[in-house]
Amino acid sequence: MHSRGLQFVDTRDQDGAVWIIEDLNLIRYLPELRRKAVPFNYLKEGVYATRWRAAWYSRS
Repeated sequence: MHSRGLQFVDTRDQDGAVWIIEDLNLIRYLPELRRKAVPFNYLKEGVYATRWRAAWYSRS
């Protein structure tokens, strides 16, 4: 994800999720991730791990 210029936070080691911080670059990659059957959900208000920034997340 870094190679695509995306900011993310990975908290899976703490029974969390992968959080991709919302930005315009992400729009280009969501269809590709969905084709690979990676389910992402959107949380407008964010969480502590994203410093309360809007983000897409997956627990996969």
